[in-house]
Amino acid sequence: DVVGLLGSTDGDMGVGAFAGINGRYLQSVLHKIEAPIASRWASIVLRRALLSKAQTPSGVNGADWAAARAGLLVRMGEANSARALVQAVDVDQYTPALYAAGMQAALASADPAALCPMTEGVDISNKDTSWTLARAICSAFSGESSLSSAQLDRARSRKGDNNPDVIFAEKVVGAASNTRRAVTVNWDEIESIDPWRFGMATATGLDIPERLMQSQNPRTRLWRAQAPLLSFTTRLNDAERAGAAGILSSRALVDFFGAAFDETDPAERGGKPFDVLRQAFIAESEADRVQMMTQYWSMETMGEWQDYARQITTARLASQIRPTDSFADEAPLLISSMFSAGLDKQAAAWIPMVQTSDI
Repeated sequence: DVVGLLGSTDGDMGVGAFAGINGRYLQSVLHKIEAPIASRWASIVLRRALLSKAQTPSGVNGADWAAARAGLLVRMGEANSARALVQAVDVDQYTPALYAAGMQAALASADPAALCPMTEGVDISNKDTSWTLARAICSAFSGESSLSSAQLDRARSRKGDNNPDVIFAEKVVGAASNTRRAVTVNWDEIESIDPWRFGMATATGLDIPERLMQSQNPRTRLWRAQAPLLSFTTRLNDAERAGAAGILSSRALVDFFGAAFDETDPAERGGKPFDVLRQAFIAESEADRVQMMTQYWSMETMGEWQDYARQITTARLASQIRPTDSFADEAPLLISSMFSAGLDKQAAAWIPMVQTSDI
């Protein structure tokens, strides 16, 4: 009846956020929203609404309503939030829609173990091979290697010996049961990536080739930004996408850059964006900080989304620069950087200078 993660102290929309609105209508609206959403701020506000601990609107089943919310969060790139929302519902209350959303959330967050509570309740007559593979993985997590092998064989008989879905599941089984079974993934034979393949590959620390990632919806890169088994340097561009999409805050994105700097060999750090950003943060004078920020903003990027992400990472640093005529040329980018992270009060300090300049 009341499902959500955010309370009154977390910026929620209130327990009655969906009161007085027909639930079926709201459910239809969520299903039709195309995501990821272009506006960072619209995405942030929508996430707050979807995660608010609010009463289920009238006319819709509570579990189905949670499934619609989780499904949209997955499409927005909010993989971890979607998984947490699904897990906020007791498994014995799941509906087919919530089972489907739960699997999508587990795969998007590269967390095969999140499937295990669901495998016990999902209809065992379900012909979806993905659930058979999920049961094999969870049997391995439980130490039931014989049962896991039998379930893998059952899936293999349906899909074929060299089916990538089975191979990826077998790799997770090997990791879960700590066996010496060697499973090699031949990427040359794989023509496409879907949520199952993404989730299983990422959960075992495999780096999906760029040729396969290029054909994916941008949300897949947002999922990968949150995958802890992959290195920070591998995920750095994805993290910038996540920052531009509103999934990572300015502070979290700066921390991500710092972690990428730390794990990079000192001989290879020079001239990299995270190195230039670090120089901006440790510069002693305001003039030096602005100079390094300007250099950082002017570095080659892959598009407007990355230009925007670079402004987000410098937002708090920009807010520390005092408004003076000596920074008139840099003022537009400094102000834009502050606005990108919602630092509107700090940006307002520049109003007197803007009013008397040619900006």
